[in-house]
Amino acid sequence: MNGVVRIKDLIDVVSTETQTKSMQLYIFDISAPQCKACDPQKLLHGSCPACSDPDFMHAVSFDSNAALEWSIGFRVLENGTAVPEFSLQQVQELAAQSSLVFAEELDVYGRTWIMVMIGTEEEWVQTMSPWSLFGIIMLATVIVTLLMISATRQHNVMMSLQRKDIARLKVITQQQRKDRAMSAASEIKGLLKALTTNRYPDGSEKGSHAIKTSKLPKTLSAANYLAVICVRVCHQSEVAKQGSEKAVRSMQYILTDTYQELLVKNSGHDVTDAELMARGGLTAVFATVMHACAFIMQLSRRLAETEWPSDILELPHCGVLMSEEAVSQQRGPRIAAAIHWGKNSAWTTNAAGLLSYSGVASKLAIEVANGACTGQILVTKPA
Repeated sequence: MNGVVRIKDLIDVVSTETQTKSMQLYIFDISAPQCKACDPQKLLHGSCPACSDPDFMHAVSFDSNAALEWSIGFRVLENGTAVPEFSLQQVQELAAQSSLVFAEELDVYGRTWIMVMIGTEEEWVQTMSPWSLFGIIMLATVIVTLLMISATRQHNVMMSLQRKDIARLKVITQQQRKDRAMSAASEIKGLLKALTTNRYPDGSEKGSHAIKTSKLPKTLSAANYLAVICVRVCHQSEVAKQGSEKAVRSMQYILTDTYQELLVKNSGHDVTDAELMARGGLTAVFATVMHACAFIMQLSRRLAETEWPSDILELPHCGVLMSEEAVSQQRGPRIAAAIHWGKNSAWTTNAAGLLSYSGVASKLAIEVANGACTGQILVTKPA
């Protein structure tokens, strides 16, 4: 619950007791005074990081809807008098039209606050009992205390997370940087070598089926050969059985969304059927094997770098895998994949009117992917 809701709760209680909607709440911080740059919201939590002027304090006002009306700063002079930094005309007009209901000093977490409720005196006298007034004061004390506790806990949690992030970055050693550089150089070398070859093992020419994303289905349907890829979530049945329905659904959504995004970037076309998707599998076709390889490499890297929600990381086989140097290597669902290069044989239109590929090459890619272990990417000989 945030600070505005709690303040509104206090105002609602007072309005109910007094049967008036003209009640207003004023909170004055008169302890460790704030700086000119202090945010009114941070003032209520006592968490302004820029407070450095000990001779400055704030006053804030909330209306009956818990909306912040104004924030006024006061300069404390050497003789102890407080001179407003801004015009007090609005405050004086409000005070002239209303009667002081009660004013109470509260000491919370080493800070001194003055809380003032202003309303119509006649309505207050008719409806408010001393016990009700005492209850309002106690409720105000509890609300301010809860605000300070919540702000302190949130601040401590954020500081703890920052320290952990800094510690995690420090453990990346020079050897790890060298290993990553060598791995990247190896990948680039392999890609450059493949680019210098003009034909695939089956004799078809590379790039002969290159197409634009907007014309992908028609071009692929007319191509003689296709690169078919099948990606499956490992241990899908165990994850679905032991995990919560919400977590499993969130995992599938993030995985599918990432899958579709990278398909567009690599000129691929999704040909997954409903039965395969229910088993945790996804299939797509590409004009070239190079597009398929780039897609699966990007998908694996993106899934490992995704900040998965905690409920997904608690699913079976979805936790964070750390190296000996405490660096995250894997997180989220584990996948396996297979790539096959084969003849284009069968395109059909499903019930939704979408073009779907169900050729022999697609079935073979699915069978090979089912035999792949966690993290493996199997490539058939033709590919």
